Amino acid sequence: MEQFKDRLQWDSQTGLFTITHLKTEDSGTYKVDSKDAQNNVSMPNVTVAVLGRGNCSVLCSVENGREVTLSWRREGEILNHTSSPDLTTNLSLPLEMGEHNHTYYCEAKNPVSSRLLAVPGNCPVLCSVKNGREVTLSWQREGGTCLFS
Repeated sequence: MEQFKDRLQWDSQTGLFTITHLKTEDSGTYKVDSKDAQNNVSMPNVTVAVLGRGNCSVLCSVENGREVTLSWRREGEILNHTSSPDLTTNLSLPLEMGEHNHTYYCEAKNPVSSRLLAVPGNCPVLCSVKNGREVTLSWQREGGTCLFS
């Protein structure tokens, strides 16, 4: 904007904008519209572990970045969340689900964008093995163990 020519700076390390030499006519609310893909949060990843008797544990993880928060939601309610200023460590957040048929959402967000991954509450688990000669694949109900022989 011409109004801020030579007075607006952006710090690529912190992501902060600074307006220098403020004037009374500069007062107001400002919104930064960033189309820069490097600021968008990554898509979260979910892994599932069966605990037995219809219960399972899910782990949501995402690449950490500036001001990234990872949370589990159900029906609009935040169940738990985490964030870390250590950008070298990915964020992860576990959640134990019972036999409920709710849909849970793992949400990764930062001030620029958010990503939501839906997880059905009925412990969606895939049992697979690389096919070979005369392979039998089965589920052991107690403990939810995937067996092959």
